[in-house]
Amino acid sequence: MICVVHSTRRRIRGRQIEDVQVRLQIQAYHFQQEWDRREQEFQRKEQEYLRREQEFQHREYESQRALAFATQELANARAYLVRLDSNLDDQLNTLQGISMSSKAVFAEPHVMTSKFLIREEVEKARGGAGPSAF
Repeated sequence: MICVVHSTRRRIRGRQIEDVQVRLQIQAYHFQQEWDRREQEFQRKEQEYLRREQEFQHREYESQRALAFATQELANARAYLVRLDSNLDDQLNTLQGISMSSKAVFAEPHVMTSKFLIREEVEKARGGAGPSAF
């Protein structure tokens, strides 16, 4: 009888050990599945981050190019306005040196108006910063 009880206990313990082993295997399987899922999610988020980073760098590069182009255009426009202002000053000085009767022959009425309008536009572009520095 002791042998039967003893062998029954062994079978029960053996079964309990097997049950524990099966549960551990199941838990390990679920853990591995969860680990894989999280790793895939992390990789997906990392790829999304890298994609956004590249988009940001591309937009930043395009913004820098546009800024450089606009800056050059403004510098060119300013240089043109300075030359135009200088030419208009030369024309006005020439007209001021001529007698009134001769001015009627040589006068270009658009010179004064043009100079005034150009200065007015420059002031508007500067945001009304006061008199022209030309």
